[in-house]
Amino acid sequence: MKKILLIILVLFASQIKAQNNQTTDVNKSGLLNFGEQSIGLASGIDYSIMPIQINYRKGFKVFDYKYPLISGVDVTIPLFNLDLNDIRIRITSETTILRKNNFEIRGGIDAVFANVKMDTETMSSLGADFHLFTGYISSNWTAGFDINYNNSSFAPLKH
Repeated sequence: MKKILLIILVLFASQIKAQNNQTTDVNKSGLLNFGEQSIGLASGIDYSIMPIQINYRKGFKVFDYKYPLISGVDVTIPLFNLDLNDIRIRITSETTILRKNNFEIRGGIDAVFANVKMDTETMSSLGADFHLFTGYISSNWTAGFDINYNNSSFAPLKH
């Protein structure tokens, strides 16, 4: 168990970024270029549990749009009570809507499935997250406001 926790802690702070030879001028403060990929591992406090989140992102070229569409998936499960009946899966998307010098507006829509297991019942939900970021970015920092709206409804399932 100690070895598993050590591996999780090492992976917690790491992020692997595989880059293609395609380079553009859109790489700003953590955003992906066309063809770039990232894999991440995160944790924190979420609804009174300590979850572990594994995510994957990739930058795609869509039509002739000058900014990449960043798409990916997040899988979140409880860290200390590993149970795949208590899971959240999010299909993510994000793109830059407007960029002028270091000012940027970007946003996306994420499909979200959650299955929450409690002592008395298990509930599932299907919904969407809408997010919009506006602020200033550079190659080393980002400062701005991130607005999120989640629309989902839970339905109890029978045990």
